[in-house]
Amino acid sequence: LRLADVYDPYAAAHNRPVVNALKSVEANGVQAFNVHALADVLRESDPDVVYFWNLIGLGGAGLMAATQFLGYPWVMHVMDCVPKVLCELPGKVRPEVGATFAKVLTGRYLCCSRTVLDEIVRGGVPIGPQATVIPNWVDTAGAPCRTEYR
Repeated sequence: LRLADVYDPYAAAHNRPVVNALKSVEANGVQAFNVHALADVLRESDPDVVYFWNLIGLGGAGLMAATQFLGYPWVMHVMDCVPKVLCELPGKVRPEVGATFAKVLTGRYLCCSRTVLDEIVRGGVPIGPQATVIPNWVDTAGAPCRTEYR
């Protein structure tokens, strides 16, 4: 996959605003090369489910939409506000964009915390009904201490 050029602060500071906006759309919306590459992999591997992680910079919304269009169920593992960032045009989520994202992209979200899910929803992307909170930690209170080590 190709990473869109949105992580270079020098270039961003010297680009015209329209250039930065177009790069943002490519990074978060659709990056045609990556959609094509993903479609090839899906056809070759025919997975039961597609498991997404951080999609920022890859045209994440386009990858999710292509996966769904091709008939594959998908799950996104959410460790931060990726769904919200994917909906930013540029810098903020317009209500109609966030609502459409949640309505059209009908996969599932596994969120690492209620705080992260709440931040995404408050940010304008109502994925709550599609989300499950699964913490990334284990409460070890009461668990016996290790007695052997490698």
